[in-house]
Amino acid sequence: MAKAKATPVELKQIILTQEQFDKLRYIQDIIDTETRTLKDTISDTDLEPIELGFNIGSAHAALNDACDQLENLLDSIDPVEEIDWTWEDESK
Repeated sequence: MAKAKATPVELKQIILTQEQFDKLRYIQDIIDTETRTLKDTISDTDLEPIELGFNIGSAHAALNDACDQLENLLDSIDPVEEIDWTWEDESK
Protein backbone atom coordinates (compact mmCIF):
# COMPACT_ATOMS: atom_id res chain seq x y z
CA MET A 1 0.00 0.00 0.00
CA ALA A 2 1.29 3.46 -0.86
CA LYS A 3 1.78 5.93 1.94
CA ALA A 4 2.16 9.66 1.73
CA LYS A 5 5.21 11.24 3.26
CA ALA A 6 5.73 14.94 3.55
CA THR A 7 8.96 16.30 2.21
CA PRO A 8 10.88 17.95 5.06
CA VAL A 9 10.42 21.70 5.04
CA GLU A 10 13.29 24.03 5.76
CA LEU A 11 12.63 26.11 8.87
CA LYS A 12 12.36 29.78 8.07
CA GLN A 13 12.39 32.87 10.19
CA ILE A 14 9.11 34.74 9.97
CA ILE A 15 9.27 38.51 10.08
CA LEU A 16 6.08 40.41 10.80
CA THR A 17 5.17 43.84 9.61
CA GLN A 18 4.14 46.33 12.27
CA GLU A 19 0.55 45.96 11.09
CA GLN A 20 0.68 42.17 11.50
CA PHE A 21 2.26 42.49 14.95
CA ASP A 22 -0.41 45.03 15.97
CA LYS A 23 -3.08 42.59 14.77
CA LEU A 24 -1.57 39.83 16.93
CA ARG A 25 -1.55 42.18 19.93
CA TYR A 26 -5.19 43.11 19.23
CA ILE A 27 -6.18 39.43 19.09
CA GLN A 28 -4.33 38.80 22.35
CA ASP A 29 -6.29 41.64 23.97
CA ILE A 30 -9.60 40.19 22.76
CA ILE A 31 -8.75 36.75 24.13
CA ASP A 32 -7.60 38.21 27.44
CA THR A 33 -10.68 40.41 27.84
CA GLU A 34 -13.19 37.72 26.89
CA THR A 35 -11.51 35.11 29.07
CA ARG A 36 -11.91 37.46 32.04
CA THR A 37 -15.50 38.15 31.00
CA LEU A 38 -16.26 34.43 31.02
CA LYS A 39 -14.56 33.98 34.40
CA ASP A 40 -16.50 36.89 35.91
CA THR A 41 -19.77 35.75 34.36
CA ILE A 42 -19.44 32.20 35.61
CA SER A 43 -18.50 33.31 39.13
CA ASP A 44 -21.34 35.88 39.40
CA THR A 45 -24.13 34.03 41.22
CA ASP A 46 -26.49 37.03 41.03
CA LEU A 47 -26.91 36.96 37.25
CA GLU A 48 -30.29 36.07 35.82
CA PRO A 49 -30.25 33.20 33.29
CA ILE A 50 -30.88 35.60 30.40
CA GLU A 51 -27.94 37.81 31.43
CA LEU A 52 -25.74 34.76 31.92
CA GLY A 53 -26.60 33.42 28.48
CA PHE A 54 -26.11 36.81 26.84
CA ASN A 55 -22.70 37.35 28.47
CA ILE A 56 -21.49 33.89 27.53
CA GLY A 57 -22.84 34.26 23.99
CA SER A 58 -21.15 37.65 23.57
CA ALA A 59 -17.82 36.31 24.82
CA HIS A 60 -18.15 33.27 22.57
CA ALA A 61 -18.80 35.45 19.52
CA ALA A 62 -15.81 37.69 20.32
CA LEU A 63 -13.54 34.66 20.79
CA ASN A 64 -14.74 33.15 17.51
CA ASP A 65 -13.99 36.44 15.76
CA ALA A 66 -10.51 36.51 17.32
CA CYS A 67 -9.88 32.94 16.15
CA ASP A 68 -10.96 33.83 12.61
CA GLN A 69 -8.67 36.88 12.58
CA LEU A 70 -5.79 34.82 13.92
CA GLU A 71 -6.34 32.12 11.28
CA ASN A 72 -6.34 34.75 8.52
CA LEU A 73 -3.18 36.34 9.87
CA LEU A 74 -1.40 33.01 10.19
CA ASP A 75 -2.43 32.03 6.66
CA SER A 76 -1.04 35.32 5.35
CA ILE A 77 2.39 34.83 6.96
CA ASP A 78 2.74 31.04 6.60
CA PRO A 79 6.04 30.39 4.82
CA VAL A 80 4.87 26.95 3.69
CA GLU A 81 2.50 27.51 0.79
CA GLU A 82 1.83 23.84 0.19
CA ILE A 83 3.25 20.59 1.48
CA ASP A 84 4.90 18.54 -1.24
CA TRP A 85 3.62 14.99 -0.74
CA THR A 86 5.66 12.12 -2.14
CA TRP A 87 3.90 8.79 -2.62
CA GLU A 88 5.99 5.72 -1.99
CA ASP A 89 4.93 2.21 -2.86
CA GLU A 90 5.67 -0.01 0.15
CA SER A 91 4.75 -3.24 -1.63
CA LYS A 92 8.18 -3.49 -3.29
